[in-house]
Amino acid sequence: SFSDWYNRSLNQIWGFVEDRTAMKRWALRPQPEFTFKPSYWTGAFVAVALVYQIISGALLLLYYQPSTSSTLVACGQTVGTASTAPAAWCSTYYIIHSVPMGELLLSSHLYGAYAMIFLLFLHFFRGYYVGVYKSPREFSWMVGTLLMVVTLGMGFTGYLLPYTQLAYNATNVGVVL
Repeated sequence: SFSDWYNRSLNQIWGFVEDRTAMKRWALRPQPEFTFKPSYWTGAFVAVALVYQIISGALLLLYYQPSTSSTLVACGQTVGTASTAPAAWCSTYYIIHSVPMGELLLSSHLYGAYAMIFLLFLHFFRGYYVGVYKSPREFSWMVGTLLMVVTLGMGFTGYLLPYTQLAYNATNVGVVL
């Protein structure tokens, strides 16, 4: 019958997967107690935040215009009125007011960046507390520190992208410091 054939086929496929991956040996073994603590997973939390930032940033990139020159697109003015506002600000305005779910996408990207930086610091200090910088894992500590500096730099430069007056002034203060 069909159900016998179906079950037999599934068992053969599952047997093939088990033989090639040894899944039964590693998937069903007991895990150490420390793996159930949230502090153990801080690196995974940072990775999930990074994936979300990449996806939401790619979606925002579809509409964003990174230019300080003025644009002919109406930015909150009546249609037909040329705007003197920078194209970066106008595209941000367009994302918020005209793109479906654009306001949610832009604000979740902003708060996702805040969350990623917070989780990154949490992961960094957890690693320092545990002693990841000691031998034999000092290379992973150096790579993580480099990635942290790159992430902070991206957060700093990303703050300017909406090109509001607040973002412009804050970036100027940060550059002077």
